[in-house]
Amino acid sequence: MKLAGAIEAIGRPTVLALTATAAPPVRADIVSTLELRDAAVIVRGFDRPNIHLAVERFVDDGHKHRAVIDAVAAAEPPGIVYVAAQRACTELAGELVERGVQACPYHGGMAAGRRDRVQERFMSDQGCDVVAATIGAWARRPRPRTRPGCRWATA
Repeated sequence: MKLAGAIEAIGRPTVLALTATAAPPVRADIVSTLELRDAAVIVRGFDRPNIHLAVERFVDDGHKHRAVIDAVAAAEPPGIVYVAAQRACTELAGELVERGVQACPYHGGMAAGRRDRVQERFMSDQGCDVVAATIGAWARRPRPRTRPGCRWATA
């Protein structure tokens, strides 16, 4: 989509472009790409006490796997665990269910109707507290107060 052209076509109305953590070059690129004139770029603090970033090292994938299962099972829902492969979504959700977590897989290989039902259950607190999702399939599906968000990677 050519947003700059669309902005021009509708008479250059006031445009609000928001981003959570864009670096200065990215902010400049947004202004340039949208062809904003006299843009007011407002940057606020980045103190996000609700976000915790950590790196843990494990001796092998088995230890890491158990740590993710334990952490998600112990965390207050709702939550999302991002995985790289569709099969991992299904396996992880199954293991979490075995631990008593109401978990659902969500990936692009699922039928659209099934994905829609998982999303609706998750968004409305209807029996899906944790979603194990591929990043591309679950991108941009906000839900307030989502807690355990982790990226499960084996590298």
